[in-house]
Amino acid sequence: EAIWDVLFSFYVTDASRPGIETDGTYIYTAQWNGPNFGKYENQGGTWTLVTEFTIPGVSEIRDLAYDGTYFYGGAISTTIYKMDFNTQTLVGTISTSGVSVRHIAYDPANEGFWTGTWTTMALVSMTGATIQTVNTGLAGMYGSAYDDQSTGGPYLWIFDQGGSGVDILQMDIATTTLTGVVHAATDIPGFASGDIAGGLASDNANLVSGKFILLVNIQHSPNIIGAYEITASTGGGGAAPSNLLGYNVYRDGTLISYVEKPTTEYYDLYLDPGQYCYTVTAVYDLEPYGFPAGSTAESVEEGPACVDIDYGFPIPWSEDWASSSFSTNSWSLDPDPSHWKISTMTGNPVPSAEFTWAPPVTDYSFALETPNLTAGLFTCADIWLDFDLKLDDRNQTGNELLKIEIWKNGNWMKMAEFKNEGSFNWENQHIDISIIRGKAFKVRFLATGSNSADILGWFIDNINIYPVVYPALNLTAQNSNLNFDINLQWNSPECPSGGPTGQLKMLKQWDSDPNSTINAYYQQYNYVYGVVYDLTAYPDASLSKIDFHHASWGTYGTWQYKVHVVDWNTYTEIATLGPFLTTGNDIWETDVPLDDIMGYGGHLIGIMLEPMSNSASDAYPCFSGDYTGVQGVSLYGPLPNYASLTPSTDVGDWYQNLWILTNFDDKGLVSPAKVPVSQLNMASLSRKPIVPTLKPTYLIPNQTVITMPTDGFRGVIGYNVYRNGQLITPTPITDTTYVDVVDTNGTYCYVVKAVHEGYNSTTIESAASNEVCKTLNLGIIDNQLASLKVYPNPAKDFVNVETTKDIRSIEMINYLGQSVYKQAVDGKGVYKINTRQLESGVYFIRFIDAKGIVTTERVTITK
Repeated sequence: EAIWDVLFSFYVTDASRPGIETDGTYIYTAQWNGPNFGKYENQGGTWTLVTEFTIPGVSEIRDLAYDGTYFYGGAISTTIYKMDFNTQTLVGTISTSGVSVRHIAYDPANEGFWTGTWTTMALVSMTGATIQTVNTGLAGMYGSAYDDQSTGGPYLWIFDQGGSGVDILQMDIATTTLTGVVHAATDIPGFASGDIAGGLASDNANLVSGKFILLVNIQHSPNIIGAYEITASTGGGGAAPSNLLGYNVYRDGTLISYVEKPTTEYYDLYLDPGQYCYTVTAVYDLEPYGFPAGSTAESVEEGPACVDIDYGFPIPWSEDWASSSFSTNSWSLDPDPSHWKISTMTGNPVPSAEFTWAPPVTDYSFALETPNLTAGLFTCADIWLDFDLKLDDRNQTGNELLKIEIWKNGNWMKMAEFKNEGSFNWENQHIDISIIRGKAFKVRFLATGSNSADILGWFIDNINIYPVVYPALNLTAQNSNLNFDINLQWNSPECPSGGPTGQLKMLKQWDSDPNSTINAYYQQYNYVYGVVYDLTAYPDASLSKIDFHHASWGTYGTWQYKVHVVDWNTYTEIATLGPFLTTGNDIWETDVPLDDIMGYGGHLIGIMLEPMSNSASDAYPCFSGDYTGVQGVSLYGPLPNYASLTPSTDVGDWYQNLWILTNFDDKGLVSPAKVPVSQLNMASLSRKPIVPTLKPTYLIPNQTVITMPTDGFRGVIGYNVYRNGQLITPTPITDTTYVDVVDTNGTYCYVVKAVHEGYNSTTIESAASNEVCKTLNLGIIDNQLASLKVYPNPAKDFVNVETTKDIRSIEMINYLGQSVYKQAVDGKGVYKINTRQLESGVYFIRFIDAKGIVTTERVTITK
């Protein structure tokens, strides 16, 4: 348990094999004067050569590095070779900016390599750029290895041929200075005088459990490999096991991403305010353990790690430009402030925000953008954007626009549009933006068009963004005609749980089996590939999410793509979502969010996918078709003219599913109406390779109807009850029933208002429920009242009740309708009620006699 303990050593099969590295399972060597690599495995405690191999295009490697996926090395040139030892292929090369490569170590913190020659040391990026140069003062550096486990690190260990010929020295990466820690590797069994340093590698707890070790390669005949203990492993940071594929990242129990090794970080973007908890699992290839090729498994979960997200200015939020500044409320001007200004000449009243035509610009877009706002609390409300708008037009071309857009989940979505079709004076605009209920968002006013000189200016004033919380429903009032109790009952607000409601239905047009039949075109940048869906049968539909399949065709990677949502009735783009990242190769990407786009039910809707990675002539991801001829509306073509897209005849219908939320019909899987396009021709190069075997992760017909859950009545904290316009419940009550005890005949009219939680310890009262009225006209016999006496009144500590009637029950009720005292009695007498613990206020004493007749007396308690 000490630094420099020799943990194991062994001879390799030959001399001239100084390069060394490990993937956590095997130890590899490289030949400095030839092309050979050796692969060694620990077999029952003995390190044994498994195989020697070569990699075409690679030779004379001196030292090796490993980033968790690929191995790297150099041959005393400015080229770093990037190699896959599993497939024994050269993946690529990295050209340095003049740094020759002998020793090399991968630095994950700096995302680059420490490399150089006998006397030089530099930090080089993964693209070859020189980040930093270091003068170590050493003259015989042959190997290097990274250490983030030793206290005070990270460090770089250097294997140098000076001094003893096999000196191991420690360099502090932060200061790029040698620390003074030196060890001569002369204690490795088999060392002989004249032996010199070769390559160096490190391993964190993979080869030796719980220990961070250095692997030295001593140039002997044959070479000697030795392992030194450096420190106890603190977890992480070492080379990944060779059969580790990557990591699954879960948010609140739902898989959100797969991250390929060696990356050990993930950015979860566009989250709304709230608490989120994350766990991570490691995904392993099981083939090395004897399972069939392609078998994988997950580790146990690490976590959870939870974080609270809270950002944005809360609504209600307003702007009247009284400060005559954009900075007061943190407005942004994109791309620059050249055309938006504060007008002190025009306003409703002055000042206002003005988009001015001068200086004239063509094909322009200038945005006035709010800061981040949040409606996180308001899931039981409609959200409205109100503002006053004025246009001073010049040429009435209809080509100069003012668009009102919402930033939600990382995308701008158009909510309204105004054109220069003639001047108009101040008009109030009232726009429903409830799509952002419960979310963080921004609003922007986007002036865009062909020629700004065709207008004089757009003017905006009195901006208000606010919630209208949902009211209580179905208020009723009842009375037994035997007493003065009016029993009120109502329903809680019908909250939309942050979005549209209904059944989740899958719409598709493909027909074949994705397990056995796929095809595709060579796809291109600035092209889209997608499907048009007929939502005529679903006038209330909101667009929830999509699934689609893509194939690798031998080109593996993680690819970016965008989703274009298009109103096919007008060929106008509703939203552009993304870019998103694919999560694997030859798979279905499922649950790609469309942000519950509302307002386009009953339309023809196009879902068009745009590949954004790889090369312009062979872009990825490569979207797959069913290869059975187009039977639906599956199209492809260049952006942005959707009307000119071409049927995807050669590849069939795209493997794509659209999920909608609707309250119409009870069918399961729904295939929309298909528009025949077989009569149209198209010439394109079609891929026809061997069809890969795909995992059956796609949605099958018996998984077609999912009922969207609701989240109750979030935000409703109680109710206020009003009688004849007066509040009779000074604090909100949490129940949906209330007994109002009145003391005389008359007509009583009631409404209930829901009280919702607001920001900064405030509350927001809803509009009133329906009004209900109740008229009481109870006949009260004089001798009944005469037979009851309540005194003293007002009272303080006690109340006497005296009766000459056959009373069976006495009950005292507060102003909330709650019983605070109840006693069963037996006939005439004087009864004393203790009121010391009661708050000041008006109370009602209710008497029930042997015949069930109820009489009520009013008493006031004072303190």
